[in-house]
Order: sequence, then structure tokens, then C-alpha cells
Amino acid sequence: NVYYVSKNVIRIRGLFVLPEYRKTGCMSYLINEALKNFSKSAKKVISFSRKSSVSFHEKNGFILE
Repeated sequence: NVYYVSKNVIRIRGLFVLPEYRKTGCMSYLINEALKNFSKSAKKVISFSRKSSVSFHEKNGFILE
């Protein structure tokens, strides 16, 4: 899911890639495609990640807060 939390903030939630497709770029592709649809109006993107995926999110431009 990708949805607006407020006028300028979107949240990415519940995206999942099967284990056999991890580390192939699938998730980065999904995130980039989702953001294309929202990037004109969103000033901030949030995602609550598990500890195991923090490095992935940072690699894709997310900042840990």
C-alpha cells in the first residue's frame, strides 16, 4: 500500500517480496514505481521497517528517525 497520511506525506506499507526474489532489485523497483505516482505532491515519505530491513531502506534513500 502507498497512501497519503496528510496532504504532503505518504506512507509505504505492506510491500513484500518472496524470499526467492529478494536481492534482485524487485523491492527497489516497486518502491520507485510507487513513488512516481506520488512524488509531485509528497514532501515526505515514511515507512516503518523491521530492524532487518533498515539497511535496505537507507540504501533506497530513507532516513532513520
